[in-house]
Amino acid sequence: YINEKGRAVRSLRKFSKGEYVCEYEGELINKRIAKEREKLYGSNCMCYMFYFSNGSRNLCIDATDEERYGHTFGRLFNHSQLYPNVEPKLQKKTTLNNRPRINFYAISDIDVGAELLWDYGVKDPEVVEENPWLLL
Repeated sequence: YINEKGRAVRSLRKFSKGEYVCEYEGELINKRIAKEREKLYGSNCMCYMFYFSNGSRNLCIDATDEERYGHTFGRLFNHSQLYPNVEPKLQKKTTLNNRPRINFYAISDIDVGAELLWDYGVKDPEVVEENPWLLL
């Protein structure tokens, strides 16, 4: 737990640059369903929605359900535009049901105890204005 951010994930071991860290686990849904769920969740809920494109398909991995995905780590990685140490990469074909997956990889060496951070990639000026922490 980090005072300014709430929940966070710190590394329990060292990772080398380029090394696999973990998967962003959740339910794979299309963008339309994801937007409907965001409305249902409302502003009081911490949503864990990872939007991405796979070819012409706009998809989302929804890891909001605490009961099903509360044990997973990727959903709790915090944002840093200035000091990210992991990045998500789309794995288009996997051996598990041939479905796309999002895996995090170290973009620098990571020491034990370091907070795992990635750049959420939010560029919309209105969103950034409402959430100035996105510039950190």
